[in-house]
Amino acid sequence: MIRPAVVMVLVFGLISTAFAESTSPELASKLEGLAKRGEKVKDISADFTQKKFSPLLKKPMLSSGKLRGTGHLLRWDTIRPHKSMAMLDGQVLQLYFPRQKLLEQYSVDKRWLPMGTSPVPQYDELQKRFKIEQVEAVPLTLKLSPRDGKLKNHMVNVLVVIDEELAVLRSMTFTNPEGDRTQIELSNIKTNTGIKPEQLKFQVGKDVRVVQPMGDGSSR
Repeated sequence: MIRPAVVMVLVFGLISTAFAESTSPELASKLEGLAKRGEKVKDISADFTQKKFSPLLKKPMLSSGKLRGTGHLLRWDTIRPHKSMAMLDGQVLQLYFPRQKLLEQYSVDKRWLPMGTSPVPQYDELQKRFKIEQVEAVPLTLKLSPRDGKLKNHMVNVLVVIDEELAVLRSMTFTNPEGDRTQIELSNIKTNTGIKPEQLKFQVGKDVRVVQPMGDGSSR
């Protein structure tokens, strides 16, 4: 869930910034309109289905669960095949695995954090780091190719489909340099249902081991 969760948060910001990169006046106008409507989206909830394809796998790996977000908070609850949770709170990405009694914490570069109070946030850096191309007009499908050297080490591109009526992401397909593809589709999407930040936060028991794989090496 690490890469899909982080990439999904970044792609939520696409609608707000993509038009600045577009060379097509028609596309720029469309995305600017989506950005304005997206500013009215204060929270989002949806079911998600994730499929991971790899040259090393005979069949795709499947998982599913629920997504909720408001402001700078984004939470994924994977239900099948095994329960897990991913939470981005504006500073740290946390991955919780109940069966292993393990909580992983990853610090997030502040340049990637949501700047607004919408689950369709604005990213000043996004337009600098991605080349954005329209693949299909209906449904609106865009391809993001990283400009940033560090991002190129982790992804080749991200293909996103945008729900123009709701002004939110409908699906994304993330491809990494090894040829693995992760496809995430959202369904039963609802916006502005009154989700509160306290509904998304969580606590773990004292018997849960906390590690920071990319941090200072401290653990509990």
